[in-house]
Amino acid sequence: MFRSVARAALATTTAAALTAALPVPGSASTAPPADERKRILDSMGSKGNRVPVAALPTCNHFTVGQYVRFPSVGSPGPIDCKLEYGNYNNWGVVALQQWLYHCNGAPQVKVDGDYGKVTRDVITWIQAVKGIKADGIYGPDTRAVLSWAKFNGNTFIGCLPPA
Repeated sequence: MFRSVARAALATTTAAALTAALPVPGSASTAPPADERKRILDSMGSKGNRVPVAALPTCNHFTVGQYVRFPSVGSPGPIDCKLEYGNYNNWGVVALQQWLYHCNGAPQVKVDGDYGKVTRDVITWIQAVKGIKADGIYGPDTRAVLSWAKFNGNTFIGCLPPA
C-alpha cells in the first residue's frame, strides 16, 4: 500500500515540477532563468549563502522583487534570512508556502503562514533531493534550489525555476 501511494506522490510531484519550469505566456522576461534569478538577487542586495544560516535573522515579512515575493526581514527588507519549524503567523512563511505550493510540486502545503510539520517535511525532502543539508530550515541555500512563484498583484502568473 505504502509503495503505491509513494509512487503516486512521486509521479504527481515530478509532473508538477516539470510543468513548473514551463514558460508563462506573456511573461515579461525572456532572459534565461539563471540570469534573471541572479539579476533579481543582486538588485535585492542578497549575499547568497556566504552567511551561516544559524547567524541569519528570522524572516518576518516578504519583499517583492520583479514579481517574486521573497521571505524577508521587514518589508521591504533584507532577503537573507531563515525560516524554521515553529515560525507562525508569519508573512515570510506565506511567501515560502506559495513557492512550495505553486512551483515546487507540493500541493499538500497549506498557505497559512505557519511553518508546521508539513512545510518542514517538504523543505527537508526538497533539500535531500537537491543534495543540500536536509535540516528543514529555509535559508539562502534552500532559496537557491527552489522554484520561485511570480505574482502580478495577487494573481499567480508563473514560476522561475532554479538555475
